[in-house]
Amino acid sequence: MSGDVMSRIEQELRREIEPVIDGLGFYLVELRASELKDGFHVVVTVYRPAGVDLDACADIHRTILPRIELWRDARDVHLQVSSPGLDRTLKDHREYAIFAGKRVRVLLISGDEWVNGVLRGGDDESCSIETEDGIRRVAFAEIRKAKLDDFREVR
Repeated sequence: MSGDVMSRIEQELRREIEPVIDGLGFYLVELRASELKDGFHVVVTVYRPAGVDLDACADIHRTILPRIELWRDARDVHLQVSSPGLDRTLKDHREYAIFAGKRVRVLLISGDEWVNGVLRGGDDESCSIETEDGIRRVAFAEIRKAKLDDFREVR
């Protein structure tokens, strides 16, 4: 399948399962889907501030797998549910709102220096990071790379 078709399928699948995941008390951080020889593969990354453990991943798996099979009209669905990890690379502007309150490291296009601080939120165009020097607003167009920095998490 082409990338455009998959992105359309991923968008449709997101609309199908995101309300269910939200209802379970989690954010849908990332969804990837691919059609392979042995079936339809779906990778779901979820988050909640209280954490995501193995039991939570299993509960989400049991809840959304039948829905995906019904939506796909197939039984050959392979589903993986995971947490974002300690040093997740932020890939979508929605993640900046999801991870508000978490420590982040942001590498700007204009330099080789990382901006470190606590993510205070984001919208469609930029995010706010609380650094030692105060709140810094950074446009997404200025960001080369952004990562969670849970190794130095603020509690």
